[in-house]
Amino acid sequence: MDESEMYAFPDELLMTDSFPVKRVFDIQSLKLKEAIKFPREIEVGEDKETLFMPTVVGVDYRKDFELFKIRSYNTPKSFVPGNKAVGEVIATSRRSPLSTGEKYLLFPYSICLYQDVKPCVHCQYLQHKRIRMLDYTTLNVFKNHRCLNHLEYGVNVDGCLQDYMKLKDGLSSLIQIPKNVNLNDACFMFDISLPLYSYLMDHFVSKSAGSAGNDNTLTKLEGKSLILIRDFSEDINDVHLVLDVLSISRSSVTIMDDRMLRTMEPHEKSELCNKFDYMFLISVSAVARGFAELCCKMRSNATKQADELNIIVFNQHCPDDSLNSKAFESNRNKIKSFEYRLKYTDKLHAISLLDKLSRLNIQLSQANNYPQSIVESFNSSSSSDTGDATFRSTESNISSTSRSIPSPRTPKNSDSPSFKSEITHEEGGSWLDTGRKCLLRSSNDIDDNLNLGFVKSKIEEHDVSLINFMIYKKNEGRICYVKPPRRKQLNAIII
Repeated sequence: MDESEMYAFPDELLMTDSFPVKRVFDIQSLKLKEAIKFPREIEVGEDKETLFMPTVVGVDYRKDFELFKIRSYNTPKSFVPGNKAVGEVIATSRRSPLSTGEKYLLFPYSICLYQDVKPCVHCQYLQHKRIRMLDYTTLNVFKNHRCLNHLEYGVNVDGCLQDYMKLKDGLSSLIQIPKNVNLNDACFMFDISLPLYSYLMDHFVSKSAGSAGNDNTLTKLEGKSLILIRDFSEDINDVHLVLDVLSISRSSVTIMDDRMLRTMEPHEKSELCNKFDYMFLISVSAVARGFAELCCKMRSNATKQADELNIIVFNQHCPDDSLNSKAFESNRNKIKSFEYRLKYTDKLHAISLLDKLSRLNIQLSQANNYPQSIVESFNSSSSSDTGDATFRSTESNISSTSRSIPSPRTPKNSDSPSFKSEITHEEGGSWLDTGRKCLLRSSNDIDDNLNLGFVKSKIEEHDVSLINFMIYKKNEGRICYVKPPRRKQLNAIII
């Protein structure tokens, strides 16, 4: 690679008077601390290296940091967390197809070939065969030789809670976001939407249709399905988005949350146990696992011939902790359990889901007819005593309350035009609940002298100390962090 194709320390980083920082998580104390990123950590020199600037970072305090308390696989003693981010390419090789100024999604899962680690035997095979790029022509090879190191940004590779990320192979880790897709939707689709979408695509779409990467119609999902989520008010849109983009009939799907299970009487749970052929545990709470175990027990003890029960557990963050119940494996003739985790090959599904979401947004914007939000209807019913009676009805199909996808959400705390334009990404509506929107501060920022153009009373500002407090309290859900603009360089030098 000659000098004309190399990038050094980017000029626009020198246009600020504060050093870029990274927020390092200590696995022993379970706390973050700030550290300065030195020029060598940002210089881009190799052929495929890319400097990526996260501008929107998603954090789910319910589970993102809980992973490190149950360490089922190797995690460094200190690292930069954060596995959900969208941002911009600041510098890359001139031969790279990545463009500066475009919005990109950081795909959190990776393989040895794209990181500075010793390749596992499967990645060595790919290296020997000179297979580096994942596409539909190489998909089966990647599936048959999955990386054994389970690399993930923000877990065992430095993540996005830093001002800049140097990616060894930017093209392998970044997905360009369609302009009419909301940045929040792209950021948080890894929690529920993409795992559910990927599983359905892998198991209920014919290989001949899926391998071409074209529009796919989901094959009929035989029997009744039950989807267990944690909370209607926060998670229902994630599920309905997938059902709609895959044209799955709502009449065959029932959605319940932890609150509904807690308020049901024992006999109602017993009646419900034998009504489903598929059970999708998106919530892996104790109440959800308890209900799944009850269904397994009743199905195993059934005197007459019972249909097979398929249990699919989506436990991305603590994979070895969910299937520890022997009840799931009590009768393999009547019960099949499967734990689904996202992997690097699901990058193709992420591209597909973003494309379908983009076309859905275009279709609805052209029709100028956004349906009423399902979330609002659930919130209104669950806030009254009469709602419990509806929740307890085992015969009612929860999902059939509406035939259309929820309406795009209005971002909270988004009165400022600057803040709103950063979030909406070309005015694309937000489908998913992304919690509060906050500015991510560093200790270098001097608030009194920094003119951000934001209404301070409307937007929360979080720094490392507040983030550490929320990690400890564990009473927060999703928060969408936005990177504030840097202050211009002062006419001063450090001696």
